[in-house]
Parts: sequence; structure tokens; C-alpha cells
Amino acid sequence: MVVQGGTTCAKMLLVVFISILVLCGLLVLVSGFCLWLNMVVVDKDFFNTTYCDAMYILMWTGAFVTLLGILGSVGADRESTGMLAAYMLLLMAALAIEVSAVAMIFIHQDEVVTRLQNQYADAYLKLQEAQKASLKISQILRSLSPKLTLNSLHHRLDCCGMTDVVDEIVTDICPKQSKLGILRVRSCPSAITSIFHMNGSIILGECIGLCVVIILAMVLTEVLWAQIKKNRQQPEQCTQPIIMTTAWAYPQQQQQQHCTPLVIPTTPVEANPPCEEACPPYESDEESNKI
Repeated sequence: MVVQGGTTCAKMLLVVFISILVLCGLLVLVSGFCLWLNMVVVDKDFFNTTYCDAMYILMWTGAFVTLLGILGSVGADRESTGMLAAYMLLLMAALAIEVSAVAMIFIHQDEVVTRLQNQYADAYLKLQEAQKASLKISQILRSLSPKLTLNSLHHRLDCCGMTDVVDEIVTDICPKQSKLGILRVRSCPSAITSIFHMNGSIILGECIGLCVVIILAMVLTEVLWAQIKKNRQQPEQCTQPIIMTTAWAYPQQQQQQHCTPLVIPTTPVEANPPCEEACPPYESDEESNKI
């Protein structure tokens, strides 16, 4: 274990925030997919809109953040500075993409609401004209497409008709309700507006929560990364302890380098004999030359 002391708390908090981040990513993914599914069923041209592109980006961001949680968990568990740095950079990218996607959704939200309301009104008028005209086979076939569109919208949005009063033309394709419920049914244009505002508020709240969790996870990741790097560099910078004695004030390694070893002879040295017996008489240089 490299992490010590208070950094262990940062590591545990990072694991907790990574778990919350994964849950938020899954929530954004599921919410975006449900709204996308409702749109695709009632509008086949929805794929060509900027709103749909923003929904795709938001869903992919949710899936991306969920997968990032695995990288962050492994990096925190192994205390890998490389994985933590990559995790932090990818979190920054996910945060920027998510903010851009949410901005695109809210900018083009009114455009999609108006488009759906116009599509419902066109289908309603086509069905009304087909019902009032003589029921020929060609007209019946032409009325099937708007009828299917209206039926899908009625059951998904729990609405019926253009106004709060139910028209006999669409009574058979309205959601089944009690007699009192039919009198209080809401119109589909108002239902489209309310459901988009409600879902928009839910998605906005989820995205704000996800952004907060991402920022906190980034801060904890940076703290953990810096502390792990600092703890790993400490053994390389430390010096050997200084041994203080009465004779020396140097490190042990310096003592071995500067002190020469003492050579102790293996045999005892005999005492020097008296000079008269063992030592020859002193002769000067002149006497030695004469000889």
C-alpha cells in the first residue's frame, strides 16, 4: 500500500463517487432512450432533426460515463497514476460533451414540440376529411396512416383530440377511460407541450447532478493521484541516517570511504634484544671504505 493516512479517506470517497457516477450515467442513458423511443414511434422523420442528434450524444455520454467508472475503480484499487490521469482527462471530456448536448436539447426543444403539434394537427385533419367523405376503398386506405399516428400519440401521451372536448371522429382510438374521465381528457397539443417540459426538467436535473458528481470525482482523483506520486518519490529523495558518536559525525557510508583499515599481525612481535648482543657496531662511512 502506497497510500497512507488521510489519503485513504480520499481513495474511499473516490470509490463511492465512482459508484454514484455509474448510477447517474445509467439514469441519463435510460431517460434519454425512453424519450427517444417515444419520439421515434410517432415521427419517423425524427432521425433527421438536431434534437435527435443531441439525444444520441446524451445517451452515448451516459454510456461512456458508466464505462469510465470501471477505469476509475481499477485505477483507484491498483493506485496507478497513469490510469487515474487518463480517467481524469476522460471525465473532463465527458463533462464538456454532456454540457454541449444538454444545451442543444434545450435550444431545439421548442422546435420539436411545434413539429409534433403540427404533425398531430395534419393527421387529425386528414382523418376528419376521410371520415366525412364517402367511404371508398382508396379513402379508407389513405385514412389508415393518420389513424395509426393518432392512436400511437393518444396512448403514449394519454390524450385525445385537438381540444379538451372529445370529437366523435377519434373516440374509437382514444385511451379507454371512465365516463367521467372522458369529460376531463386533455388535448394532445397541450399534452405534447407538458410532457416535453416535464421530461426536459427531469433530464436537466439528472444532468446537473451528473455534472456535480463528475466535478467531485475529478477533484478526488487529482488529490489521490498527487498523493500517490508524492509518496512514491519520497524513498528516492531521502538520505541515510547520520550516526552521531564521540569520534565521528559522518554517515556510515562516508566512514567506510575515508577510514583506512587497521592491519593486525597474526604473530606476536618479540621484544627488541639489547643493542650490544643483537645490533652490530656502528661503523662510519670512512671506516667502511677503508675496509
